[in-house]
Amino acid sequence: SCQNPPSCQNEGFVAHTCQCLCPSELTGTTCEQVTTDTGCGGVINLSSGQSQTIESPGYPNAVSTDKECVWLVRGPSESNIRLTIDELDLARNNFDSKCYHWLEIRFNMIGQSGIRQCNTVSGQNYLTTNDGESNLMLLKFDSRFNKNTQTSQGQRFKLTVKAEGGTSSNPCDPNPCLNSGSCTVVGSTFDCTCSTGWTGTTCDTPVLSCQPNPCQNGGTCSIIGNSVSCDCPPGWIGPNCETSSTATSTTTTTTTTTVTPPTGTSRLCNFESTNCWMVKYGELYSVQVSSGMEPYAGYLNTARYGYLLPGYSFILESPSGTLSNKQYCISFGFYINGYNPYVGVYFRNMSQQIQFLWSYNQTTNGNWYSVEIPFYGTSSDHIAIEGYISYGTFAIDEIRLLEGACPAGFRR
Repeated sequence: SCQNPPSCQNEGFVAHTCQCLCPSELTGTTCEQVTTDTGCGGVINLSSGQSQTIESPGYPNAVSTDKECVWLVRGPSESNIRLTIDELDLARNNFDSKCYHWLEIRFNMIGQSGIRQCNTVSGQNYLTTNDGESNLMLLKFDSRFNKNTQTSQGQRFKLTVKAEGGTSSNPCDPNPCLNSGSCTVVGSTFDCTCSTGWTGTTCDTPVLSCQPNPCQNGGTCSIIGNSVSCDCPPGWIGPNCETSSTATSTTTTTTTTTVTPPTGTSRLCNFESTNCWMVKYGELYSVQVSSGMEPYAGYLNTARYGYLLPGYSFILESPSGTLSNKQYCISFGFYINGYNPYVGVYFRNMSQQIQFLWSYNQTTNGNWYSVEIPFYGTSSDHIAIEGYISYGTFAIDEIRLLEGACPAGFRR
Protein backbone atom coordinates (compact mmCIF):
# COMPACT_ATOMS: atom_id res chain seq x y z
CA SER A 1 0.00 0.00 0.00
CA CYS A 2 3.07 2.31 -0.10
CA GLN A 3 2.70 5.35 -2.32
CA ASN A 4 5.88 6.13 -4.32
CA PRO A 5 8.10 3.72 -2.36
CA PRO A 6 11.87 4.34 -2.46
CA SER A 7 14.13 2.34 -4.75
CA CYS A 8 16.33 0.56 -2.19
CA GLN A 9 19.94 -0.29 -3.08
CA ASN A 10 22.59 -2.70 -1.80
CA GLU A 11 20.24 -5.52 -0.68
CA GLY A 12 17.94 -3.14 1.19
CA PHE A 13 14.19 -3.54 0.76
CA VAL A 14 10.99 -1.57 1.38
CA ALA A 15 9.60 -2.48 4.80
CA HIS A 16 6.08 -2.05 6.19
CA THR A 17 7.03 1.53 7.12
CA CYS A 18 7.34 2.31 3.39
CA GLN A 19 11.01 3.13 4.04
CA CYS A 20 14.10 1.15 3.10
CA LEU A 21 15.24 -1.41 5.66
CA CYS A 22 19.01 -1.65 5.21
CA PRO A 23 21.58 -4.33 6.02
CA SER A 24 23.53 -3.53 9.16
CA GLU A 25 26.33 -0.97 8.61
CA LEU A 26 24.36 0.66 5.76
CA THR A 27 22.24 3.78 6.06
CA GLY A 28 20.62 6.49 3.94
CA THR A 29 17.21 6.87 2.36
CA THR A 30 17.99 4.12 -0.15
CA CYS A 31 20.75 2.26 1.80
CA GLU A 32 23.36 4.04 -0.30
CA GLN A 33 25.75 5.07 2.50
CA VAL A 34 27.88 3.26 5.09
CA THR A 35 27.96 3.91 8.83
CA THR A 36 31.66 4.47 9.49
CA ASP A 37 34.01 6.56 11.58
CA THR A 38 35.40 9.80 10.19
CA GLY A 39 38.60 9.35 8.20
CA CYS A 40 38.11 5.74 7.12
CA GLY A 41 35.70 3.54 5.21
CA GLY A 42 33.31 4.61 2.47
CA VAL A 43 31.74 3.35 -0.75
CA ILE A 44 34.14 2.07 -3.42
CA ASN A 45 32.75 1.83 -6.96
CA LEU A 46 34.78 -0.36 -9.34
CA SER A 47 34.38 -0.77 -13.08
CA SER A 48 34.95 -4.19 -14.66
CA GLY A 49 38.58 -5.28 -14.12
CA GLN A 50 39.40 -2.31 -11.89
CA SER A 51 41.15 -2.83 -8.55
CA GLN A 52 41.78 -0.62 -5.53
CA THR A 53 43.87 -0.82 -2.37
CA ILE A 54 42.34 -0.51 1.11
CA GLU A 55 44.63 0.28 4.02
CA SER A 56 44.03 0.37 7.75
CA PRO A 57 43.67 3.84 9.33
CA GLY A 58 47.09 5.44 9.72
CA TYR A 59 48.86 2.82 7.58
CA PRO A 60 51.78 1.96 7.72
CA ASN A 61 51.57 2.86 11.41
CA ALA A 62 49.81 0.50 13.80
CA VAL A 63 46.02 0.69 13.88
CA SER A 64 44.49 2.74 16.67
CA THR A 65 41.92 1.46 19.13
CA ASP A 66 38.28 2.58 19.37
CA LYS A 67 37.74 2.56 15.58
CA GLU A 68 34.96 1.16 13.38
CA CYS A 69 35.60 1.45 9.65
CA VAL A 70 33.18 0.13 7.02
CA TRP A 71 33.83 -0.20 3.29
CA LEU A 72 31.13 -1.17 0.78
CA VAL A 73 32.74 -2.39 -2.46
CA ARG A 74 30.50 -2.36 -5.54
CA GLY A 75 31.20 -3.62 -9.04
CA PRO A 76 29.14 -3.49 -12.23
CA SER A 77 26.11 -5.72 -12.65
CA GLU A 78 26.85 -9.49 -12.80
CA SER A 79 30.45 -9.01 -11.64
CA ASN A 80 32.07 -10.60 -8.60
CA ILE A 81 34.29 -8.85 -6.07
CA ARG A 82 37.60 -10.50 -5.17
CA LEU A 83 39.39 -9.57 -1.96
CA THR A 84 43.09 -10.33 -1.55
CA ILE A 85 44.65 -9.90 1.89
CA ASP A 86 48.09 -8.52 1.06
CA GLU A 87 49.00 -8.28 4.74
CA LEU A 88 47.03 -8.39 7.98
CA ASP A 89 48.11 -8.49 11.60
CA LEU A 90 45.45 -7.74 14.24
CA ALA A 91 45.33 -8.39 17.97
CA ARG A 92 44.25 -11.92 18.95
CA ASN A 93 43.63 -13.58 22.31
CA ASN A 94 45.78 -16.70 22.01
CA PHE A 95 44.31 -18.15 25.22
CA ASP A 96 40.85 -18.77 23.75
CA SER A 97 41.60 -18.14 20.04
CA LYS A 98 39.27 -15.14 19.82
CA CYS A 99 39.94 -11.86 18.08
CA TYR A 100 40.46 -8.71 20.13
CA HIS A 101 40.38 -6.60 16.94
CA TRP A 102 39.28 -7.94 13.57
CA LEU A 103 38.43 -7.44 9.92
CA GLU A 104 34.96 -8.79 9.11
CA ILE A 105 34.49 -9.97 5.51
CA ARG A 106 30.94 -10.26 4.16
CA PHE A 107 31.34 -12.02 0.82
CA ASN A 108 28.15 -14.11 0.72
CA MET A 109 25.31 -11.67 1.38
CA ILE A 110 26.20 -8.32 2.90
CA GLY A 111 23.20 -8.53 5.24
CA GLN A 112 24.77 -11.59 6.89
CA SER A 113 27.59 -11.55 9.42
CA GLY A 114 30.89 -12.45 7.80
CA ILE A 115 34.04 -14.23 8.92
CA ARG A 116 36.43 -12.32 11.18
CA GLN A 117 40.13 -12.31 10.44
CA CYS A 118 42.82 -11.43 12.99
CA ASN A 119 46.29 -12.64 13.99
CA THR A 120 48.77 -12.76 11.06
CA VAL A 121 47.33 -13.48 7.59
CA SER A 122 48.59 -12.89 4.04
CA GLY A 123 47.77 -14.12 0.57
CA GLN A 124 44.21 -15.24 1.30
CA ASN A 125 41.49 -14.60 -1.31
CA TYR A 126 37.72 -14.25 -0.98
CA LEU A 127 35.30 -14.05 -3.91
CA THR A 128 31.68 -12.96 -3.54
CA THR A 129 29.13 -15.72 -4.06
CA ASN A 130 26.04 -15.62 -6.24
CA ASP A 131 23.67 -16.18 -3.31
CA GLY A 132 23.09 -12.45 -2.88
CA GLU A 133 24.13 -9.57 -5.14
CA SER A 134 27.47 -10.90 -6.37
CA ASN A 135 28.79 -7.42 -7.17
CA LEU A 136 28.70 -6.37 -3.48
CA MET A 137 31.19 -6.99 -0.67
CA LEU A 138 31.22 -5.35 2.75
CA LEU A 139 34.31 -5.04 4.97
CA LYS A 140 34.31 -3.87 8.58
CA PHE A 141 37.34 -3.20 10.77
CA ASP A 142 36.57 -3.15 14.51
CA SER A 143 38.98 -2.12 17.27
CA ARG A 144 36.20 -0.55 19.35
CA PHE A 145 34.56 -3.61 20.85
CA ASN A 146 37.75 -4.39 22.79
CA LYS A 147 39.11 -0.85 22.79
CA ASN A 148 40.99 -1.38 26.05
CA THR A 149 43.28 -3.88 24.30
CA GLN A 150 46.20 -1.86 23.03
CA THR A 151 47.77 -2.42 19.62
CA SER A 152 51.45 -3.04 19.02
CA GLN A 153 53.89 -2.19 16.26
CA GLY A 154 53.09 -3.86 12.95
CA GLN A 155 49.40 -4.44 13.67
CA ARG A 156 47.79 -3.13 10.49
CA PHE A 157 46.32 -4.38 7.22
CA LYS A 158 46.52 -3.80 3.48
CA LEU A 159 43.94 -5.25 1.10
CA THR A 160 43.21 -5.29 -2.62
CA VAL A 161 39.67 -5.41 -3.99
CA LYS A 162 38.90 -6.07 -7.66
CA ALA A 163 35.77 -6.34 -9.79
CA GLU A 164 35.90 -9.48 -11.93
CA GLY A 165 33.53 -10.27 -14.80
CA GLY A 166 30.57 -8.19 -15.79
CA THR A 167 30.57 -6.54 -19.17
CA SER A 168 29.83 -2.96 -18.21
CA SER A 169 32.33 -0.14 -18.63
CA ASN A 170 29.51 2.28 -17.92
CA PRO A 171 30.58 4.84 -15.26
CA CYS A 172 26.96 4.84 -14.06
CA ASP A 173 27.10 1.10 -13.25
CA PRO A 174 27.13 0.92 -10.29
CA ASN A 175 25.31 4.20 -9.73
CA PRO A 176 27.68 6.59 -7.87
CA CYS A 177 24.90 9.11 -7.14
CA LEU A 178 23.67 9.06 -3.54
CA ASN A 179 20.32 9.97 -1.98
CA SER A 180 18.20 8.87 -4.97
CA GLY A 181 20.23 10.94 -7.45
CA SER A 182 20.14 9.90 -11.11
CA CYS A 183 23.32 9.27 -13.11
CA THR A 184 24.07 10.37 -16.69
CA VAL A 185 27.11 9.29 -18.71
CA VAL A 186 29.22 12.24 -19.89
CA GLY A 187 32.09 10.97 -22.03
CA SER A 188 34.19 8.69 -19.86
CA THR A 189 32.76 10.04 -16.61
CA PHE A 190 29.34 10.76 -15.12
CA ASP A 191 27.08 13.56 -13.96
CA CYS A 192 24.61 13.32 -11.07
CA THR A 193 21.19 14.97 -11.11
CA CYS A 194 20.38 15.30 -7.43
CA SER A 195 16.98 14.95 -5.81
CA THR A 196 15.46 17.83 -3.89
CA GLY A 197 17.49 18.81 -0.84
CA TRP A 198 20.85 17.45 -2.05
CA THR A 199 23.84 18.76 -4.00
CA GLY A 200 27.49 17.88 -4.69
CA THR A 201 29.29 15.71 -7.24
CA THR A 202 27.62 12.56 -5.93
CA CYS A 203 24.62 14.22 -4.22
CA ASP A 204 26.19 13.72 -0.81
CA THR A 205 25.78 17.26 0.56
CA PRO A 206 22.47 18.49 2.04
CA VAL A 207 21.18 21.81 0.75
CA LEU A 208 20.82 24.14 3.70
CA SER A 209 19.01 27.44 3.34
CA CYS A 210 17.43 30.15 5.46
CA GLN A 211 15.04 31.04 2.66
CA PRO A 212 12.25 30.83 3.49
CA ASN A 213 13.12 31.59 7.10
CA PRO A 214 12.15 28.59 9.27
CA CYS A 215 12.45 30.64 12.47
CA GLN A 216 9.19 31.93 13.92
CA ASN A 217 8.38 34.87 16.17
CA GLY A 218 11.28 37.02 15.00
CA GLY A 219 13.97 34.34 15.30
CA THR A 220 17.20 34.76 13.35
CA CYS A 221 18.24 31.92 11.04
CA SER A 222 21.83 30.80 10.56
CA ILE A 223 23.60 27.75 9.13
CA ILE A 224 25.96 26.03 11.57
CA GLY A 225 27.84 23.02 10.29
CA ASN A 226 25.33 20.57 8.80
CA SER A 227 22.22 22.06 10.35
CA VAL A 228 20.02 25.13 10.27
CA SER A 229 19.84 26.90 13.63
CA CYS A 230 17.44 29.51 15.01
CA ASP A 231 18.57 32.22 17.46
CA CYS A 232 15.37 32.96 19.37
CA PRO A 233 14.38 36.37 20.78
CA PRO A 234 13.60 36.73 24.50
CA GLY A 235 10.43 34.88 25.49
CA TRP A 236 10.66 32.18 22.81
CA ILE A 237 12.34 28.79 22.69
CA GLY A 238 12.27 25.62 20.59
CA PRO A 239 14.00 24.51 17.38
CA ASN A 240 12.02 27.11 15.36
CA CYS A 241 11.31 29.58 18.19
CA GLU A 242 7.76 28.29 18.12
CA THR A 243 7.17 27.91 21.87
CA SER A 244 6.75 30.56 24.52
CA SER A 245 9.35 30.12 27.26
CA THR A 246 6.61 30.65 29.82
CA ALA A 247 4.60 27.70 28.51
CA THR A 248 4.77 24.37 30.30
CA SER A 249 6.54 21.76 28.20
CA THR A 250 4.91 18.39 27.73
CA THR A 251 6.26 14.91 27.35
CA THR A 252 4.82 12.24 25.09
CA THR A 253 5.39 8.52 24.98
CA THR A 254 5.10 5.90 22.29
CA THR A 255 3.94 3.18 24.63
CA THR A 256 1.75 4.52 27.42
CA THR A 257 -0.31 7.52 28.44
CA THR A 258 1.82 8.20 31.51
CA VAL A 259 5.46 9.32 31.75
CA THR A 260 6.01 8.07 35.29
CA PRO A 261 9.18 5.94 35.09
CA PRO A 262 9.25 2.40 36.44
CA THR A 263 10.06 2.07 40.13
CA GLY A 264 11.84 -0.65 42.07
CA THR A 265 15.39 -1.97 42.14
CA SER A 266 17.00 -0.32 39.16
CA ARG A 267 20.05 1.39 37.67
CA LEU A 268 19.52 4.94 36.35
CA CYS A 269 21.54 7.01 33.89
CA ASN A 270 20.03 10.49 33.51
CA PHE A 271 23.21 12.35 32.47
CA GLU A 272 22.94 14.69 35.47
CA SER A 273 26.56 13.80 36.19
CA THR A 274 29.45 12.31 34.26
CA ASN A 275 28.73 8.92 35.81
CA CYS A 276 26.50 6.45 33.99
CA TRP A 277 25.91 2.78 34.69
CA MET A 278 26.42 2.00 30.99
CA VAL A 279 29.72 2.04 29.12
CA LYS A 280 29.72 4.66 26.34
CA TYR A 281 31.24 4.38 22.88
CA GLY A 282 30.97 7.12 20.25
CA GLU A 283 30.13 10.81 20.20
CA LEU A 284 27.42 10.99 22.90
CA TYR A 285 27.85 13.75 25.50
CA SER A 286 26.09 14.99 28.63
CA VAL A 287 24.94 18.55 27.93
CA GLN A 288 23.22 21.25 29.97
CA VAL A 289 19.84 22.58 28.87
CA SER A 290 20.36 26.07 27.42
CA SER A 291 18.24 28.70 25.71
CA GLY A 292 17.92 28.15 21.96
CA MET A 293 19.37 24.61 22.08
CA GLU A 294 17.16 21.72 21.01
CA PRO A 295 15.72 19.97 22.97
CA TYR A 296 15.03 22.76 25.45
CA ALA A 297 14.39 20.41 28.38
CA GLY A 298 15.51 16.91 29.27
CA TYR A 299 13.14 13.99 29.39
CA LEU A 300 10.90 14.47 32.49
CA ASN A 301 12.21 18.09 32.47
CA THR A 302 15.66 17.19 33.76
CA ALA A 303 18.44 19.76 33.47
CA ARG A 304 20.77 17.57 31.38
CA TYR A 305 20.51 14.88 28.72
CA GLY A 306 22.69 12.81 26.41
CA TYR A 307 23.31 14.61 23.09
CA LEU A 308 24.66 12.90 19.95
CA LEU A 309 26.82 14.94 17.58
CA PRO A 310 25.20 15.04 14.10
CA GLY A 311 26.85 12.70 11.62
CA TYR A 312 28.04 10.31 14.32
CA SER A 313 26.86 7.23 16.21
CA PHE A 314 26.98 5.86 19.74
CA ILE A 315 26.62 2.64 21.70
CA LEU A 316 25.69 2.42 25.38
CA GLU A 317 26.37 -1.06 26.75
CA SER A 318 26.01 -2.69 30.14
CA PRO A 319 29.33 -3.61 31.78
CA SER A 320 30.27 -7.25 32.29
CA GLY A 321 28.50 -8.75 35.29
CA THR A 322 25.55 -6.34 35.21
CA LEU A 323 22.96 -8.95 34.26
CA SER A 324 22.07 -12.27 35.83
CA ASN A 325 19.57 -15.01 35.03
CA LYS A 326 16.31 -13.11 35.48
CA GLN A 327 13.68 -10.89 33.88
CA TYR A 328 14.50 -7.22 33.22
CA CYS A 329 12.87 -4.10 31.83
CA ILE A 330 14.94 -1.36 30.14
CA SER A 331 13.37 2.04 29.50
CA PHE A 332 14.53 5.44 28.26
CA GLY A 333 13.35 8.65 26.63
CA PHE A 334 14.56 9.76 23.18
CA TYR A 335 14.20 12.92 21.07
CA ILE A 336 14.80 12.96 17.30
CA ASN A 337 14.49 15.88 14.89
CA GLY A 338 16.59 15.46 11.76
CA TYR A 339 17.56 13.30 8.79
CA ASN A 340 18.31 9.58 8.72
CA PRO A 341 17.97 8.72 12.42
CA TYR A 342 18.08 5.34 14.13
CA VAL A 343 17.85 4.09 17.71
CA GLY A 344 17.78 0.42 18.64
CA VAL A 345 18.16 -1.97 21.55
CA TYR A 346 19.86 -5.36 21.40
CA PHE A 347 21.70 -7.79 23.60
CA ARG A 348 24.66 -10.01 22.80
CA ASN A 349 25.98 -13.14 24.44
CA MET A 350 29.51 -14.32 25.14
CA SER A 351 29.74 -15.73 21.60
CA GLN A 352 29.13 -12.21 20.21
CA GLN A 353 25.75 -13.28 18.82
CA ILE A 354 23.35 -10.36 18.70
CA GLN A 355 19.58 -10.38 19.15
CA PHE A 356 17.74 -7.17 18.26
CA LEU A 357 14.85 -6.30 20.58
CA TRP A 358 13.51 -2.98 19.29
CA SER A 359 14.32 -0.16 16.84
CA TYR A 360 12.96 3.21 15.67
CA ASN A 361 14.02 5.28 12.63
CA GLN A 362 11.68 8.27 12.36
CA THR A 363 11.44 11.77 13.80
CA THR A 364 9.64 12.37 17.09
CA ASN A 365 8.41 15.74 15.79
CA GLY A 366 10.01 17.86 18.49
CA ASN A 367 8.77 15.71 21.39
CA TRP A 368 10.32 13.29 23.84
CA TYR A 369 9.15 9.73 23.25
CA SER A 370 9.73 6.80 25.57
CA VAL A 371 9.97 3.05 25.28
CA GLU A 372 9.98 0.19 27.78
CA ILE A 373 11.34 -3.17 26.64
CA PRO A 374 11.12 -6.45 28.59
CA PHE A 375 13.83 -9.06 28.12
CA TYR A 376 15.36 -12.05 29.88
CA GLY A 377 19.08 -11.76 30.63
CA THR A 378 21.80 -14.17 31.59
CA SER A 379 25.10 -13.55 33.34
CA SER A 380 26.99 -13.61 30.03
CA ASP A 381 24.72 -11.11 28.22
CA HIS A 382 25.25 -7.42 27.59
CA ILE A 383 22.26 -5.14 26.92
CA ALA A 384 23.02 -2.25 24.57
CA ILE A 385 21.43 0.85 23.04
CA GLU A 386 22.79 2.19 19.77
CA GLY A 387 21.85 5.21 17.70
CA TYR A 388 22.94 7.57 14.96
CA ILE A 389 21.70 10.56 12.96
CA SER A 390 23.10 12.03 9.73
CA TYR A 391 22.26 15.58 10.72
CA GLY A 392 19.84 17.26 13.10
CA THR A 393 19.10 16.61 16.76
CA PHE A 394 19.30 13.31 18.65
CA ALA A 395 19.01 13.17 22.45
CA ILE A 396 18.53 10.36 24.97
CA ASP A 397 17.77 10.49 28.69
CA GLU A 398 16.60 8.58 31.78
CA ILE A 399 18.01 5.17 30.87
CA ARG A 400 16.69 2.83 33.53
CA LEU A 401 17.31 -0.89 34.02
CA LEU A 402 14.66 -2.45 36.24
CA GLU A 403 14.88 -5.94 37.69
CA GLY A 404 11.68 -7.83 37.01
CA ALA A 405 8.90 -7.36 34.49
CA CYS A 406 7.90 -3.98 33.12
CA PRO A 407 5.16 -2.46 35.34
CA ALA A 408 1.55 -3.01 34.38
CA GLY A 409 0.53 -0.65 31.60
CA PHE A 410 3.96 -0.59 30.03
CA ARG A 411 4.58 -2.55 26.86
CA ARG A 412 6.91 -2.61 23.87
